[in-house]
Amino acid sequence: LNRFGLENSVIDVKKLAVNNSDILLAIGKRPSASSDSLAKPDTTAGWHINASEVALSQMGFKMDDDNSTRLATGIDYSHLHFLNGTINLHHFIYTGDTISGDVKHFSGTEQSGLDVKELRTVFNYDQHGANLKNLYFQTPSTLLQNHLEAHYPSLTALQKNIRLLRLNINLENSILGIQD
Repeated sequence: LNRFGLENSVIDVKKLAVNNSDILLAIGKRPSASSDSLAKPDTTAGWHINASEVALSQMGFKMDDDNSTRLATGIDYSHLHFLNGTINLHHFIYTGDTISGDVKHFSGTEQSGLDVKELRTVFNYDQHGANLKNLYFQTPSTLLQNHLEAHYPSLTALQKNIRLLRLNINLENSILGIQD
C-alpha cells in the first residue's frame, strides 16, 4: 500500500492479490424524490484509486442494482454474477469519470452463460467514450481481436441523438458466435 487517505479520498496500491473469495456489491433502492424536496448537486470530487497490479483468482463477483428490473435473457449489466473469475490487471485507475487499465488476463463465467476463456486489452472509459486497444477476447464460439473505439460528446447528448456516436472498429481475423 503506497497511500490511503480518507481525507482526500485516495487509494494507491502497489499490488492487490486475493484468492478464493466472493465479492458482493448491492446497490439499494434510491428513495424517490418528493416534490417538496430540494435536490442539491453532488460536489464531492469522489475517490481516486490507483493500483499498479491487481491479481484476483478463483473469485466470485455478484452485483445487484435494486433500481433496475432483471432482464429475462442475455447479460444483465445491472445484475451481474461471475463465477470462477480470474484477473491480472496492471496500471488500474478509477476516478469519478474515468476507468482505465491493462488487462493481462481475465477469465470467468457469467450467469447468462457467457464463458470468457480469455480477455486481454488496454482499456479506457471516460465521459467522452471508450476504447479497447490490443484486444483479444475469446469464448468457446467467439474470437474478437485488435481494436474497438467509441466517441461521443456526452452520454446525455448521445441519448438525445445517436448520430453523435463515432465508432472506430478494426477487427482482424475475428469470429462472432451467434450464441454469444
